[in-house]
Amino acid sequence: MEGERTDVRVCNTSLFDTDWYTNQMKMKMYDSEPLPITFREDQILQWAGGTDQAFFLSTTRMLNQGIKREEVDRLFKIKVKNSPAEFRQAFTNFANAGTSVLSGVKAKDAAYEPRINEIRQVFQNASADSASIEVIEAMENGILEVFEGYRNQFLEADVQGLETMQQILSSWEDSWSFLPLKDVITFMQNDDNMIKYGTASLRVIPSTGFILPVNKKNALASQIISKDELANCEDEIRFRFNSRSVQTITKSDIMILDMLAHNDWKRPMYFTSPGNTEVSTAMYQSGHLRTNGMAWEITPILAQGKTPINEKLMYKHLMNTYHYGKMNDRDVLTDYYARRQTVQFRTMFAQLAEHYVIEAEQMEMSKQQYGPMLKNLRASGQARVADSLENSFKGSMGMTPAQLRKKAAEVIHKSLEVMPADIVLDYGERPSPAGSIKDANGAEYQQFQDGVLQDYVGLLYRAGDKAGAEKLGAEVARQLESIIGYFKNSPANFAASNDMDYISAVINYATLHKFAGDERIASKNNPLVSRTTKGLEELYNVDLPRIYTELDQLSLENGESRTDGNFAIKKARLQGTMNAIDFTFQLTGTQVPTAPKPTPQMPAGSEAVLDEAALGGKAAEPYDPDTM
Repeated sequence: MEGERTDVRVCNTSLFDTDWYTNQMKMKMYDSEPLPITFREDQILQWAGGTDQAFFLSTTRMLNQGIKREEVDRLFKIKVKNSPAEFRQAFTNFANAGTSVLSGVKAKDAAYEPRINEIRQVFQNASADSASIEVIEAMENGILEVFEGYRNQFLEADVQGLETMQQILSSWEDSWSFLPLKDVITFMQNDDNMIKYGTASLRVIPSTGFILPVNKKNALASQIISKDELANCEDEIRFRFNSRSVQTITKSDIMILDMLAHNDWKRPMYFTSPGNTEVSTAMYQSGHLRTNGMAWEITPILAQGKTPINEKLMYKHLMNTYHYGKMNDRDVLTDYYARRQTVQFRTMFAQLAEHYVIEAEQMEMSKQQYGPMLKNLRASGQARVADSLENSFKGSMGMTPAQLRKKAAEVIHKSLEVMPADIVLDYGERPSPAGSIKDANGAEYQQFQDGVLQDYVGLLYRAGDKAGAEKLGAEVARQLESIIGYFKNSPANFAASNDMDYISAVINYATLHKFAGDERIASKNNPLVSRTTKGLEELYNVDLPRIYTELDQLSLENGESRTDGNFAIKKARLQGTMNAIDFTFQLTGTQVPTAPKPTPQMPAGSEAVLDEAALGGKAAEPYDPDTM
């Protein structure tokens, strides 16, 4: 970073998909040594080097695509050696499932029965101890033949069994498909291992899982880990891609894998977010990515907790290292564009505060649950067990619950000091999807997220700062009521057409109400819960019924159907989501389940539809680079 840390290299992962930028990263810049990228310049060449996109291929698919059998066999043996128990379990499950399915297969043409018996024999003779790529090839191809025969109505079979077999076939290698990362990169760099697709040559990734050895000496020297963490440092880390959702990766991820393979823990590596690339997502899911504030670091320490955090470093960064400008000055405008970043900053503070609160709550819960056992354990001569149990009450950060809660409140107040709630607005950006929410009958609706200050209120309550929670809660309630009030005083179609903003505001207000009304953390009948109760009653008893009635009237005026017209659809979506919020947060008590709807029956026989590619049909085609 120019003028600050000239030994640090900042990489734009989007530009990593180009050849010129990747080649620049292979050069020394200021005091930053070249990045450890080992692919040749001609292999990085855009549209010609074969690294624009690489495909994950299973054992059988590699054979079908022309990869040399001896090379596939070598990799297969390495995988089995690295994950023997996982291979045995997966192979046994595959063989048992296949045997079960085949027992119910019948040939409509007697001439096809001998071939069915041959396939049955392959599965009956299958053993994990003697498994080879030839055996696996015969098993997978045999099942694909059965799928093809069923689809073309040559065979009869149990549909549910076929669907189960289809799922197993698509994922049975996942648990044991692990190779040392350096071996994967070496395989990919060998031009003989490329496959042909039309006139293009494509590179192949021979496993979905990777093994990265940890050089503890280098990790300590480069401050990736501290001396205190050395005892918890793993000898190797394993991470993998989901074979069903990630079938290819692009050059940026390939280069990141190359760097990981050859960095040998000499330099720390960071991502701006855990979802920034496919590699960062895989590392996060494996528990080897943790946040220290604005950056997510690759770590050989298995992350713990809801949000993996480097607690000491993150506290130092948020409280002392980072500069926040003059956002707390009323004469400085933090406009809508800057607020895209302030949401991220506030989220960091919330993550650290919640980390402290959860630790305190878990410590108290453990002491309450197991504390009475200590006296009996010591009385029965199990003093060492008692001491070990008592140590667990102290938590992992060496602080008491009271100290942890104090620190959590301190973190939230620091955030409010540098970004005051009444100066740096928290709401008004376009809401983002935040999963589904169910109504009383189990129907799902999309919920949306905008802002984090309502969660600050809950964190202050949980930290024991009731006064701080209610003071902030009053300001948050004011802001949310202004949004809800805008819809209250707008035409119904405006609310229905901007339902994401309306829904997110109501969800945030309901969240505020939930925290203020929780007597385990808040005072009984406090002003905030009285305020939100009144606001929600008016919303559900006055505002929403008015909007629904007006939408019905619009349907009539425009000659639309009351069930599937434009306004009817808008009303159903808005009303369904608001009812789901009511039910989930237990706001009015009017949303109660009715009789469950009948479950649709699965179609039988030739009416059942199975995915063509999974049934051995045409393989998934590589993406056209021009469309990326």
